[in-house]
Amino acid sequence: MFRYLFNHHKWKPTKIEWIRAMAAVRSIEQERILNFAYKSDCRAALIGQLLIEKVIRNELEVDRNEVSISRQNGRPYLSYPKIPFDFNLSHDGHLTVLTCSKFLKTGVDVVYMRRKIGNVKDYLKRMSRVMTNSELETILRPMNDENKLRIFYRHWCLKEAYSKTLGSGLSEEFEKIECKLGDGNVDPWCGKKIDNDKIWAFEEHVLNGDHVCAVAWHGDDARKLNDAVATFVELTFDDLIVESRLVSTLNKINWEEYNKKSEKFF
Repeated sequence: MFRYLFNHHKWKPTKIEWIRAMAAVRSIEQERILNFAYKSDCRAALIGQLLIEKVIRNELEVDRNEVSISRQNGRPYLSYPKIPFDFNLSHDGHLTVLTCSKFLKTGVDVVYMRRKIGNVKDYLKRMSRVMTNSELETILRPMNDENKLRIFYRHWCLKEAYSKTLGSGLSEEFEKIECKLGDGNVDPWCGKKIDNDKIWAFEEHVLNGDHVCAVAWHGDDARKLNDAVATFVELTFDDLIVESRLVSTLNKINWEEYNKKSEKFF
């Protein structure tokens, strides 16, 4: 069970770095990466692909040419070979994160807490449809707007991690998923009434000081296998690129398409 993060906001690739990194992912993924409107989203998507390549390279004892990655509801997964291995990605704000396991299904979600959202009261009113009554009671307790948003984001991350583990993503009915936040003494929990709590384990993390993150693990003995005090390992660009191999041609057009985009400001 591994947890990785990369700060794609700090990474300002040179022309050579970008062209080399793009050549380490397949053409279909290059097109998806360059379809994003902003540079930061392009970087996050590219780093996500490099993270996938890294864990496949390090954790699977198979020839990369024999590995197939497919998507279900937008979620990438190992479709071949049929071996026990799962991973999940998320990116928001400044960070791209990945979790993976040879034993359990996993889902992860990260949210940048300092985004500009306008009127907090109106925002939480709009988003109340995805929360249960008891969750709303927790979120709307008397406290300042910053804390209300933090509590909301923690609930949202848990629901996302749960649904991404199942492969259902945003098609899941979030208002039917109940979350209990961790408090240092009690582990966080998320799920439906029919779920067996012995085969689910959840984690909450604060990353980079301004991102909240939730991780879900699902499978036999998930609670026993999970290390509740485990942390995310931050990787550098060199960590991702040093052992990567070229699977596409080195193409300067990839840099030109990326460089004409603007940055996104939160």
